[in-house]
Amino acid sequence: MIHGNVPGDLAVDGLLQPGSFLVRLFQVPGGEILWQRKFPWSLPTLQRSIRALAGGVLEALGRSRGDLSPWVCHSPYGFFSFLRGEDLALKARYEKGGNTAVRALRAYLSSARKDPAFLPPLEGMVRLLPFLPKGEARSALREASRLSLGPEGAAWVAKGLEQAGLEKEAFFLWEECFRRDPGHPWAARAVGDRLLEQGKEEEALQVWALAGESERADLSLLGRLATLLWRLGRMERAEEVFRRILEREGGLGVDLWNSYGAFLEERYGPGKAADLLGKALGPGGPAEPWLQVGLRLLKAGRLEEASRVGRDLAARKEKKARRMGAFLLAALRNPHVWELLQEGADKLEEGETSSALKPLRAAARQWPHLAEVQFLLGLCLLRLQKYAKAAHVFRRCLALDPNYPDARNKLGISLVAEGRFEEAYEHLSQALRETPRSVGVLTHLAQACYYLGKEEEGRYYLRKARDLAPDSEAVKKASEEFYPL
Repeated sequence: MIHGNVPGDLAVDGLLQPGSFLVRLFQVPGGEILWQRKFPWSLPTLQRSIRALAGGVLEALGRSRGDLSPWVCHSPYGFFSFLRGEDLALKARYEKGGNTAVRALRAYLSSARKDPAFLPPLEGMVRLLPFLPKGEARSALREASRLSLGPEGAAWVAKGLEQAGLEKEAFFLWEECFRRDPGHPWAARAVGDRLLEQGKEEEALQVWALAGESERADLSLLGRLATLLWRLGRMERAEEVFRRILEREGGLGVDLWNSYGAFLEERYGPGKAADLLGKALGPGGPAEPWLQVGLRLLKAGRLEEASRVGRDLAARKEKKARRMGAFLLAALRNPHVWELLQEGADKLEEGETSSALKPLRAAARQWPHLAEVQFLLGLCLLRLQKYAKAAHVFRRCLALDPNYPDARNKLGISLVAEGRFEEAYEHLSQALRETPRSVGVLTHLAQACYYLGKEEEGRYYLRKARDLAPDSEAVKKASEEFYPL
């Protein structure tokens, strides 16, 4: 065991990544870190290393308690129960569940009982949920919710209760967390969402505006605040919040970029919206928002500038960007077909699926070489429950672009609905390899596994989907219909 001065941002493999639990636990005020050696990904070595870390801390505690950060020293026995939980959790993830996961959960819970202010065991319990039987998870989370938790601990337990399907108990904790810490972004999101469900928009706005003033406000909270201000017609304040979002490091997700572009178009019209969005994106920004810039320029009649955007996208290395550039250039060459496609897409978005079919079919006949058009037509047919025709169109889309986003997933859904489960399983498995964190793909693959008798594999996919999106109605429905626990 080495005990020495090293840079605070030391990056090592495995569990000692910057910001990880163990780095935070072993970081001490002088910049020291206790560590054994770099962690390879071998499971036995990881387990031995964690035990060695625990031994090193015991040794350090015996030599000089002052060398360790006070919040670790405050409850060493709870801390070592946590390390035991981490050790078992590694094995449980490797085994995809089993009795080891339950033992890890009990170790985490033991640590939390001894020191409810110590957050890592509560975080560990939540991370472990996909590998646990629902009954064990619910029992442990309910017990944790009765501990003397601070606002941050209550937030982690509330998050776990939500993922375990205990929404009422979770919301009680969210309210308690928000009452004690109105700036907590998770609690503010939950309380504001509930107020919106009750039609109390002004009260939700007050909650999010208060939390949005905090430096801890995350992009999700600020995005909700900006969108609600926009919905209520408070355009100047909405724009201020969008600008705050743009100033954040790490960049925006595509959904937030698209929301910002739609807001700008409603406020300033398509031409100025294109200018402002393009300036915010900058050269080399994400392809999809740049496509929206080009389409708004087209709508404003600024064809040469739209063409320049299309050529820039078509010249990029990424296949997705090149595809979007080709789409924009095709729209410029044939504005009538673009209008048909826009009409069909708008009707799809508004839920008028039957009315969308005719313009989308006309656009697909004129632009049979564009995967985007085929995908929209396939999506319309799928919503109309014309599964065989939808599958045929999604195949055409994939023939044009084998990596078109979500096309393989939608083909798999169509095949499941047709009863062609083996073929659906193959396409959905490939879709999962391409998008391993897609909740839709995981949920539909679990459904295909159910019909093929692959129950254990299906439960595994559904647990992963639930971990990624605990509030998803599709995941909850699949759990109740196919894999009740």
